[in-house]
Amino acid sequence: SSSDLRLSSDRGSNPVYHLGEELNFVVELANDAWLYCFYFNANGELIKIFPNKHHTDTQLQGPKIHTIPGDKLFPFVLRVKKPLGMEALKCFAAGSDLADMLPATIKGMDFTPMPEHMIYDLSASMHRWTAGDVSEAAMVVTVEK
Repeated sequence: SSSDLRLSSDRGSNPVYHLGEELNFVVELANDAWLYCFYFNANGELIKIFPNKHHTDTQLQGPKIHTIPGDKLFPFVLRVKKPLGMEALKCFAAGSDLADMLPATIKGMDFTPMPEHMIYDLSASMHRWTAGDVSEAAMVVTVEK
């Protein structure tokens, strides 16, 4: 259910960041879950930010609050860059490991824009791949100069 996953940031649930600042998002899980997070930038691109090549393990413990990347917990930094504007972070918490279900485009694409058709189909696809055993949450991120 949607209550299984809550999403916010180190600046609350409707954060504003300035260029060059580090973004930390906060995931509250009710149960153990396999987490997948995607970032929609103001250019309309969809980028997978978690898991990634620096942190390939998607399983996180619950009930627990995780800050990603947080303070040295995860070996990467999310730095806010252009374009300016409204962006969004969307996370999915799956009840099982999706490694065998995910298409190569999602498995392999770290920090690079995904094919456009995946943008519109992302939620439906995640529900299909998990047979509905998934929670999702989204947060708007505003990027200013």
